[in-house]
Formats: sequence, structure tokens, C-alpha cells
Amino acid sequence: MRKHMTIALCNLCRVSKLYPTCLLLKDIVLGPSKGGGGFSDVHKGYHPAMEQILCVKVVRLYERSDVDAALKAYAKEAMLWRQLHHPSIIPLYGVHYLRTDKSDESYKICLVSPWMENGNLVKYLSNNPEVPREPLIYDTALGLEYMHSEHSMIHSDLKGFNILVNEEGHACITDFGLSILRTESTLSRALGTNTVGACSYRWSAPEIVDDPHPTLASDIWAFGCVCYEALTGSLPFPECTMDAQVIMRLTNQIKPAEKPRTVTQREDIIWSLIEKCWEIDSRERPTCKEIIATLKEIPGVARVPSELEMETLIEHGRQLFQLADPLGNVRDSELELIEGLLLNVRSSGLPLPHTIYRVL
Repeated sequence: MRKHMTIALCNLCRVSKLYPTCLLLKDIVLGPSKGGGGFSDVHKGYHPAMEQILCVKVVRLYERSDVDAALKAYAKEAMLWRQLHHPSIIPLYGVHYLRTDKSDESYKICLVSPWMENGNLVKYLSNNPEVPREPLIYDTALGLEYMHSEHSMIHSDLKGFNILVNEEGHACITDFGLSILRTESTLSRALGTNTVGACSYRWSAPEIVDDPHPTLASDIWAFGCVCYEALTGSLPFPECTMDAQVIMRLTNQIKPAEKPRTVTQREDIIWSLIEKCWEIDSRERPTCKEIIATLKEIPGVARVPSELEMETLIEHGRQLFQLADPLGNVRDSELELIEGLLLNVRSSGLPLPHTIYRVL
């Protein structure tokens, strides 16, 4: 039932090109661009009242006719992203309308989330070659398992560039622009995005070339590619320089890379997983639960997301409320309730980062 309600809400937002008002954020100052993908630019933003650094993803528009399509796509992404609450997934703070001129009719749409100074997984491992790879792979598996099991959600664009590393050194999945919900009804097809021309072929399973509708199993193939990136620092199909070369290899059922002749015992476990994730027959690929069980065999890999100081979490909760409620309509009693819930959760021994996002 929850999946169908989410799909209906996403479709409503996509068709109307509107968001629930609780998602709208104001007074965000946009800094210079720090990069981006094929459809958006990423800026480092700032909220003066909260003194908080933010990641602001701004839709990239080339033609006036692009506006409707962009609004529909971002409405879907925001509503899907908003459903996700897990330590291994970047939380969505809300949506910001960026004025592009003095006209009230001219604006760009932005998705706002926490700023991660460590950057994406590829950058982080390049800058920190001594960091163990296995815990970051484990973090990613936890996030993907949460999407698959709790929400029946397919990411469909999982890759190292779409995994960020937080200040605690934990990997967190982001970028849900191509994500879809998996259900037994045709609603999922209505919600889903045809990925031809939009997907990242280096991380795509062979079956996606012929049928561009992602599945849980195609996410698992992409997870194997992420493991390869983490272990080697190389892209899948490292010998290829163009998408056409990658597509030809996928069509011929050639896998993204070969296992090196010499690997450590810990790396051998990861490579065994990679090879299972890259099974040509999608039915033979492991589930996220099976992947996590295998990773737990590696000593020290099964870490619990570390708890921040209680005061930091409470202040973070206050900031999120105030970001979404600049007029101060949230009563102190409601904030006190949040603090009480957090204290109770801490005494129970549950991981707090997961709870803070659920409460908010």
C-alpha cells in the first residue's frame, strides 16, 4: 500500500510540477558551481540564519521547452528521495526555487541536501589511498539493501560518483533522478524513466542494452562495478574510451574487468562478490541481503554508523525544522518532544543517525 501511495504522490507532483509546501526552503545563498552531471549543476550553498553549508543541485536548462520536463523530473526525484531515511543515504532537506531574473515567472528548481566535504567515493579514495575499501563497500550495500527491501526502490544509476562520503568516513548513496519503484502493478512503469540516453553504460547490466527498464538485479550488477571502482580506482571497462565500445562489449556479454592474478585474502572475498554480481544471467546474481552476509565475513567490516554527540544531533534537528519553517511556526514543545525521543533512542542502544532522519 505504501508503495502505491508513494507512486501516486510522485505522479501527482510530476504532472502538476508542484511540491508539498513542507519541502520548500527559502533564503538560501548560492555559491559557485562545484561540478555536476548531465542534467544538473552542483553548487555549495549557504543558509545565513542557520549558518549551515548545503549542497544545492540546480537543474540545467538549455531551451525554454526544457522547463516543463525538468520540473516534472525533479518533482519525481524529490518525492522519491524524501521517502528515504537511512544512515547510508544522503537525506533530502527540501526544494528551493532560484530566481533567475526579476520576473516571478523565471526560476530554476534546486534540490537541497547536506554538503559532503569529502566528495564522492572516487575522489575520497583517490585523496585517501590508505583508507580500507571494504567498510565503504559495506556501507553502500546497507543503503542499497534498505532501498530494495524497505521501499522496493531501484536506484538504476549506482556508481562511485553517486556515492558520497560523510565527515565520519561513511559512504552514503545519493542522486535518485533515475530511481523507480518496483511493484506488481503497471504504476511502476508509469513512474519509471526510460533510461536510453540517460543511463551510465559502464555501470549498466547487459540486459539494459536490450530492455532499458532497470531491475533489482541490474542494481546488483552496478554494485559490483562500484566494488571494482573501490578496489582498483579504475572505471568499469577501463580500456574503453567511448560509450559505443562499452555497448559493444555488453552486447557480446563481455564483463567489465578481469580479476587480477594476485589479490589479498580480504580482496579475494570482494572479488568473489564482484564475479557473482556480474553474472550474465540476472537470476543468478545475489540479493543485497546475501551480499551483506558475505561482507560480514571480513573482520572489522560490519560497522555500525557512529553516534554523533547528542547535542550535535539535537541542534541538527533544530536546524532542519527551522530551514523548513523560517516563520517559526514549530513550537518549542515540539522540539522538546524530538529531544525526548532522541534521548530514549540513545538509551535503547539504537543508531541515532537513522532515527534523526525518521523523526524529522
